[in-house]
Amino acid sequence: MDTTDAMVTRRLGNTSLELHVFRYLTAMLSNPPCSKETMVAKICQYIVYGLMSITLSLFHEDTLGETGSLHTAVSLLMKQLPIAGDMLDRGTDEAMGTILGSALSKFPLEFSPLLELTTSLSSAGKVNLNRVVKMLEHMRYYTEHLDRNSSGSLHATGDEMVWRLARHKYPYNTESFMIKRGTVGQLFKQPAGDIIQWNTEYSAWQLFQCEISSLIDQTSNGVGYVYNDNLDRVTSIVNLLKTVISTDVQQMASVQCVLQLLPDLIEKMSTLSSPPVDLLASCLEVMSTIVTCETKDVWMKLQQTQFLPFLTENIDNLQESARGTGLSGGLVRVINSEWECVNGRYPLTLAFLKLISNSIQPLRSLKQEDSLMACLIYTLREIFPVFQKWRYYTHGCREEIGGKCLQIFHRVLSIQDVASPVTSNRPTISTVCIHSLLNTEAGRALLDILSVGVDAVNEIETDTSHLLTMIRLGFSVLNRLLLLRPPSQSLTPMEHFLSSVPSNQTQQHIIMTIAQYIYHRQDPRLPSLAILVLKRLAMIFPMSILGCFGNESLAIRDVYLSRLKSLTEEVRLKIVILEFLSVCVETQPGLIEMFLDIKQKTSADGKQDFEIGEDSCLSIVLESINERRQRTVRCPPDLVRAIVEFIHALWAGQRLTAMTVLHQKETFWPCILKPLMSGIPPMSEDSSDFILTSDTLTCAFIFKILAEELYNINSSKLDVNIKKCLQSFAKEGRTSYWSAYVKDCLVRESTTDLSAKHQQHLADNPCLQLTIAWKNFLIVLASLKGEGLPISNETKSHILEDILISLQQLVDNGDDPIHQRLVSILSALYFTLIRQWNRCIKSWKKTMQCLESVLHKTCANSETLLPSIQIGLAASLTVGVQCIRKGQTPDFSADQLSLFMPIVCDVLQQSTYQLPHPGNTHTNLEAKLKLQETCICLLQELIEGSHDPDKWLPSLQQHMLVPLFLGSLQQWMKAKQGVSYVHSILQLFLTLAKDPKSAEVLSAAGFTHHTCLQLESLYQSDQLFNSGIKSQKNGRQGHRTEVTWFSVYRLTIDVYTSLLKSLKFSFIQDALNFSGVHQKRIEMCLRTVKVAPSIQCLSEAECTCQFLMQLSHFKRDWRLHLQDNMNTILVLMCDVVQTCVAYMIRPRVLNIMLDVSKYIALYIPYINLNFLTT
Repeated sequence: MDTTDAMVTRRLGNTSLELHVFRYLTAMLSNPPCSKETMVAKICQYIVYGLMSITLSLFHEDTLGETGSLHTAVSLLMKQLPIAGDMLDRGTDEAMGTILGSALSKFPLEFSPLLELTTSLSSAGKVNLNRVVKMLEHMRYYTEHLDRNSSGSLHATGDEMVWRLARHKYPYNTESFMIKRGTVGQLFKQPAGDIIQWNTEYSAWQLFQCEISSLIDQTSNGVGYVYNDNLDRVTSIVNLLKTVISTDVQQMASVQCVLQLLPDLIEKMSTLSSPPVDLLASCLEVMSTIVTCETKDVWMKLQQTQFLPFLTENIDNLQESARGTGLSGGLVRVINSEWECVNGRYPLTLAFLKLISNSIQPLRSLKQEDSLMACLIYTLREIFPVFQKWRYYTHGCREEIGGKCLQIFHRVLSIQDVASPVTSNRPTISTVCIHSLLNTEAGRALLDILSVGVDAVNEIETDTSHLLTMIRLGFSVLNRLLLLRPPSQSLTPMEHFLSSVPSNQTQQHIIMTIAQYIYHRQDPRLPSLAILVLKRLAMIFPMSILGCFGNESLAIRDVYLSRLKSLTEEVRLKIVILEFLSVCVETQPGLIEMFLDIKQKTSADGKQDFEIGEDSCLSIVLESINERRQRTVRCPPDLVRAIVEFIHALWAGQRLTAMTVLHQKETFWPCILKPLMSGIPPMSEDSSDFILTSDTLTCAFIFKILAEELYNINSSKLDVNIKKCLQSFAKEGRTSYWSAYVKDCLVRESTTDLSAKHQQHLADNPCLQLTIAWKNFLIVLASLKGEGLPISNETKSHILEDILISLQQLVDNGDDPIHQRLVSILSALYFTLIRQWNRCIKSWKKTMQCLESVLHKTCANSETLLPSIQIGLAASLTVGVQCIRKGQTPDFSADQLSLFMPIVCDVLQQSTYQLPHPGNTHTNLEAKLKLQETCICLLQELIEGSHDPDKWLPSLQQHMLVPLFLGSLQQWMKAKQGVSYVHSILQLFLTLAKDPKSAEVLSAAGFTHHTCLQLESLYQSDQLFNSGIKSQKNGRQGHRTEVTWFSVYRLTIDVYTSLLKSLKFSFIQDALNFSGVHQKRIEMCLRTVKVAPSIQCLSEAECTCQFLMQLSHFKRDWRLHLQDNMNTILVLMCDVVQTCVAYMIRPRVLNIMLDVSKYIALYIPYINLNFLTT
């Protein structure tokens, strides 16, 4: 370079330094677009890195002017992973590495440069972090001022610039950090004072420990003894520690000596009159990172410092939590109110919120989440409601605080499971959060965040990440909050504000503001979350969303439809829109009619018809679900599922106009039924976490649509297109295919480990939805008896076998809630089908044995019986026994029925013991009574089918069923409840009374003792006597039977009659006791025949006369014990005979008696099983 070029270069260099070029580079690298993770930013950073490398290769850092800006610019570059790796690979002797080498050689004299550089390097990936940690563990130079050494501690060497330590040197007031005697040091002359560089190896982490300990000791002496230099050094240390832990939490072991001092540092620094807020914030951020690993230890140490909020008394109810009873904000509140709010900077508050957010899940896993109660109440009362009123020095800090508060609320609400509500009487953090957001100013603050509006979001041109994050979290919290709201309580202030119509029509409703987020296009997650909130509001509140839209309703509809139709739109947004419309079909009639936009037209022949309007969602739906588009990029499986769900909502909601216009489309049914015809791809066998795909849900909704269509429309009036599809469905054997597929799904579900499986609400389980849809479809097919969709007997047999196999697998593999629900559905389905398809069963022996085995396992797998499961199984066995008695089972004879007695008696014994007391308001009482009635009916069928009492009577005696039933009978008769259950027991006793052996057992068990006096209380009140179960249709005869306490009284008389007939003299004393106790009722009944011969009176008189006829066989005993009663009865019987003969000779009465159907309805008993299908 010649002289002229050198002068030009020097002049340009001096000018650059005068213009503060490094300060400019620092500002450029610190701000967008160079600070973002974009390709433009990376290019800029690499260019600056190249320039800095060349500059530092040619010039020493001391000749480049202000070193502070230079170090800052280098630190910003070192945060990038490739740059940091390249610099460390090239070493500290060239290019930009010379800056790091210089900082290492001057440490700890110049403390901040090395800490700033290593902090940046630590953030550049785990590999570079490991190199930094090792570098700090093996430091080679300790540099300090020469005057920090006394003359007696130094020995001269041959070189005047080299000195040796005469004794051990302790730079800090501790012996843990020492420079050994004999260490050689290099002396450097400096204008500001000579410095010496000791050539010794030590760990910088040990030095950092000493620095923090020194600061803690200074704090103990008073605030005046705390030096700013020490404070700055410790702040830099904690910042480095924060970066190290956040990059790789596994480095905790390497820096444990420093970490253990942080709780003491927080305690000491927070008590100062002028606390170092930045230092405290950094310490709290470190604790918030390590709390995920050492939760219990960290949280215990922080609680001991009284730095965090705490409770001075227990909170017994939600109202106390809302008032903040016993809440002390701790030192966090003091620092926030006295320092952060004054300065407009909130680093400590942000660190506190981060700590609480990161502690929720770890404490939840330790079952100690209620330790956060005070912090949560403090956040709900003193941060979230007022944070928008604070003054802020930094842009975006307000949104960041709001977002962190909402993140805490969202994680707290995620702890609460919808399927398992809270049973504890004491408030939990989830119930406190729900109550506070619904009833206090915190809820108002949440709505204020959502009321920001789409216009404000779209107008902001700068970085809106914090604002968008805050609004997205606000929608998530509101959606979760409305899902978990207590359903029984009255409207809370938040719910009232959401569901009420504004008094001022010029004021925009918040529902309208939420709906307008559909105009936001930069982030599709924001409108998706807004629509989810609208969906939740439509589900739970009786309000008109269309009324809240006002004049903007058509504009909003057009935007929704345009985004639904767009080919480039996010699929998730389309799915959410369709799910919202599906909910609106049932709850928002006005809104769905606007989206359907069905026009009425008049045809050429004058008939009124309907057609799809230009702005209808149906045209978009039909276009999207076209056969060629399904399972493609334009219509993926998730979108197909959402479309089919929307169509199912139209069918379930009976939107006849929409159904009519869809029927008119020739391609509608082929498009809808295509997933059923094509089937579902094979399930992955190597998947440990088995979750059914959206294709399964799609087919579930299609089956529900078919069931609705076939059930509501007569087969002769079915659309031609659906007939063709159903014929093709039957011809290709798709019914057998889907039966096998449902079986495979259930078998796979039964072997799935639900503890490791993704936790889902029962209603959202795909396998459950498919099973319910398959059940509805089969029940409709069975009721149609082959009309619409013909099914062969072979197919019916396969379906029944598949259901039994599924039942066996589910019962064999656990008793989780989802398994119980599936078994309940399948048992009821099997009972419904076996009643219709019993002639299609090939092997009755195998079927009965399988049903008996499943029933036995359901009783053995659970301590408490599940009536919804056992009812269907017992009823199916009852149908099987009835078929066996009719001779429809060639491979199973009636002589083998006694084999089922032990299991039936076992179920009855368990269920009777577990039957609640009549006075208890048990939620499952009706189901338990139905189980009793069903099993008693099955037992009665078995007894009647097995003619030899020696085969079934031992089982009754072994299980003590007769005494159990008698005790239960007396209990329920005394309580005047369970009339149908009492009636079924008496029906069983009537069957037992017909055989001498079983009648003797019944009499010996105290039948008279348990029923004679209790029966008297039934007819004392006419209103009670005529009350009971409403009429039920008799499925076999087509007539109606009625179970009342009056029929119970008549049936009891029949049991006494049969017992007297079977036991004769052995029962005469009990019969006479019964006659004496109920003498007035018997006499009144006979007298009433002459005065008011109603149907009820005649039926009672008939059973009474039958009892008296049997009693008349023992006239001597009768006259001996009850002579007056006998004489009175004889006179009344003469009157009854005379009265009946007088009635019979009248032509009108003869005409009535010729009505055979009425006679059968009155006098032929029938055991009704129709309730089992419900």
